[in-house]
Amino acid sequence: MNPQLTEIRKTASTREQIMEVLSGDNSLSAKEIHNSLHREYANDSSYQAIHKALIEMESEGILEKENSKYSISLNWIKESKKKLDDMEEKIINRHITDNRTRIINCHTYHDFGRTLLEIFADEVDKGIYRDCCSFHNHMWWIFTLQKDEYYWFKKLGATKCLMACKGNSRIDKFMAAAYQTIGHRVKLGIPFESACDIVVSDDRVYQIYFPEEIKSMVEKARGEVKNSIDAFTKDYPGEMYKEKGTIKIVIIHDRELADRFRKEIKGFFAEKETKEVAE
Repeated sequence: MNPQLTEIRKTASTREQIMEVLSGDNSLSAKEIHNSLHREYANDSSYQAIHKALIEMESEGILEKENSKYSISLNWIKESKKKLDDMEEKIINRHITDNRTRIINCHTYHDFGRTLLEIFADEVDKGIYRDCCSFHNHMWWIFTLQKDEYYWFKKLGATKCLMACKGNSRIDKFMAAAYQTIGHRVKLGIPFESACDIVVSDDRVYQIYFPEEIKSMVEKARGEVKNSIDAFTKDYPGEMYKEKGTIKIVIIHDRELADRFRKEIKGFFAEKETKEVAE
């Protein structure tokens, strides 16, 4: 064994050593744990001291005991993971506040859609998803919504988002109709040029950059897909689960930039000459 690693294991606390021993075995008796600590960690604690630590860890819910054998509690692991996840989120949010920018990478079209839905649904719950507008080069596909995703999708309808879209193909139209059913307002054929899709909510700007493989898939669908049934026949839902490069979601906290995009997108809805999807 690496001498440096051996020294680190020796200096770990008895409780830490117990956790490491049990992480490698399903369950062990107090005597087996004592022998392992003595053999593997050169821990010279008495059996009584080890047994006392085990009793304390069991009372704290860290360990479980069955048939005189101890194991790490799965519930404790889950609760610990949740606490660490919550801590990570707080640190990330603090980092966002300080640095104003966050980047999320998604590797499939479905992963991208689920990620955004989860973020936006969480913001709706917190009351910070408001005054929402978006620009799309093409309407986002929702062929593969799962049960929880569909719940999030419907929840977002309460925000009455204004969705402006440069595309005006058949697939754009029936995707737009789906968004309209939950309460969003959609306009197609918007003369807006952007290298990325944009969502604006409160003081946040979400910029979505699609890789060339995704863009090619969408362009191909424009010519092939005539209706929603056609999309399934040609297996576009299946394509959404395949890795096709990296979709980047860039989240920027900038009130001035958000207001600038919001004003421009809302301006399209004020123009009478712009055609509504329903027309």
